Amino acid sequence: MKQYKKNINLNLIKINYTYSISGICEDFGKHKNTVDKWIREEGLKTIDNKRPRYVHGKDLKEFLTKRQASKKTKCKIGELFCLKCQSSRRPQDNLVEIFIKNQKRGNLKALCSICGGRINQIFSIKKLDDLQKVFAVKELHNQHLIEWFPSSSNCDLKQGANFLNNNNKKNNKND
Repeated sequence: MKQYKKNINLNLIKINYTYSISGICEDFGKHKNTVDKWIREEGLKTIDNKRPRYVHGKDLKEFLTKRQASKKTKCKIGELFCLKCQSSRRPQDNLVEIFIKNQKRGNLKALCSICGGRINQIFSIKKLDDLQKVFAVKELHNQHLIEWFPSSSNCDLKQGANFLNNNNKKNNKND
């Protein structure tokens, strides 16, 4: 059974190219009935009403850009996106857990205040202080990943190299 893609990489659409319905299906992993629905109900423009139907790449790209942008939800400060509710929600009791992934990114995890489902959000470590002011942090995991300590091994190497250089100079003077 063929797998169909939910989102299309819009950079793969050639705007100066003419696509047939079957070409759209093959190139972008969509079913023929989906593309027909786009034309009938959602306003995807065809070149003319004759068969076989063709779509300009420019029209296809504009249509899909608007379609994908309309599905995106921008979360306000203090809100996370709930997949069950399909909208932005505040965490239950404003309580979150923070998981640090690396030195640049982290993940907020909480429970939805409406349905009780899990809600997540990826964030930049630069915004960690702001998030801690907005939310009540239940637990901060992997904090050691963002703490910075100067490396003592590099200092030791430099000191060791200086010690060797100084000893070599003294030995050369004695010769």
